[in-house]
Amino acid sequence: MRIRRVVLDVDKAFAQPSLSDIAVAIDRVRGVEGFNISVEEVDQETVGTLINVEGDNIDLEGLLQAIEHAGAAVHGIEELVVGAAIPLSVAVLFPRLIYLPLVAANMTLMGVGLTLGLWVQGARWKWALGLMGIGDILALLGYKVGLS
Repeated sequence: MRIRRVVLDVDKAFAQPSLSDIAVAIDRVRGVEGFNISVEEVDQETVGTLINVEGDNIDLEGLLQAIEHAGAAVHGIEELVVGAAIPLSVAVLFPRLIYLPLVAANMTLMGVGLTLGLWVQGARWKWALGLMGIGDILALLGYKVGLS
């Protein structure tokens, strides 16, 4: 079986092992070409992570053993991609679908703003409508606008 991508739900103790300890262990596994470790949840004693591993013919058993040997606990396999190609997910194929709720909310606010703008007839409402329109255009193009 030619494993191309594995996404794992992994928990570790808050203090040890460190993320770099887990990374060193994963990097030594046969078939691993790249990976990322994302911290998803932190509580008083544990850190929940999502580990996305990509490569060609990844040694799954070796990967699971390496993570366990580093001191972390694998809770499950969230995604497994096998075969000659890596299929794209819906979010990659249709990224604009993610922004449809934002567009709907923004259009509602634009309608309210237009109604208030006609009622008040002030220049500030025109600016607000323009900014909301720019937000709609950016959302339709698939860009995220916000503070990090």
